[in-house]
Amino acid sequence: MKILIIGVNSTLGEFLFNKFKDDGYDIYGTSRDKGKLSNNIFFLDISDYQLITKVLNFTNYDYCFFCAGLTNINYCKENIHLANKINFLNTSKIINELINKNIKTIFFSTNLTNIFIQNKNIKKYDIKNNYYALLKYKIEKKYSKKINKIKLSKVIDIKFNLFELWINNLKKGIKINPFSNKTFSPIHINYIFEIICKNLNKFNNETYSYGPTDEISYSEAAYRIAKKLNLNASLISEMTNKFINYNPLIVDNMNIQNFDSLSSIDEYIKCRND
Repeated sequence: MKILIIGVNSTLGEFLFNKFKDDGYDIYGTSRDKGKLSNNIFFLDISDYQLITKVLNFTNYDYCFFCAGLTNINYCKENIHLANKINFLNTSKIINELINKNIKTIFFSTNLTNIFIQNKNIKKYDIKNNYYALLKYKIEKKYSKKINKIKLSKVIDIKFNLFELWINNLKKGIKINPFSNKTFSPIHINYIFEIICKNLNKFNNETYSYGPTDEISYSEAAYRIAKKLNLNASLISEMTNKFINYNPLIVDNMNIQNFDSLSSIDEYIKCRND
């Protein structure tokens, strides 16, 4: 089985590439970072989508995982024309090439697209603030039954920067101030790979939600980390932000796993200690 990862320079793309490689798959990738290129990692910058032709002509791929694109939400908000070019226009052209080659494609989206699914009368101001999600939603809609779409919640990798900052500060005796009224649904990056492997032969050009079945506040996550690492929880001083409007979790009936948010926090601690 030959697998192509578009966007090996991304956190998720690099992780999947290495995990598939370790598991013995015939794995290939693309990267815009020329320092990562090798015999099976080819140069590809989404801003020049035509480079995909050379990559796809190299061999016959069975699966392609699309991890490339602009992922900084604020950057997309401030650079909407560039974001539209890379995350929608050029991404669409590459996906079209993958479809023409009959490569089973798995496109990574975000659960933030539920904003547009539930609210058809969203204001222009909110559209700009959620422009990253809007472009993902447009891809989901355009290729509804043509490719597989995996909607991810907040991905926690091996060295998640915010958690590392909390831990380092607590170890130094410095207070941390996580929000008690800002929530998230963390999914550990290991879980993503496990779910993909279990369902690799079951993908049927549908939309799938990968994420926990609940939400937790950032302060809950901080207390969990402090408890697991035996750190001083009295240094955790919760904050509230009056500008944050709480939006309850949109539970998606396409969610195909049953773990909760705290299990991803525990997995992060486990991997960190290994």
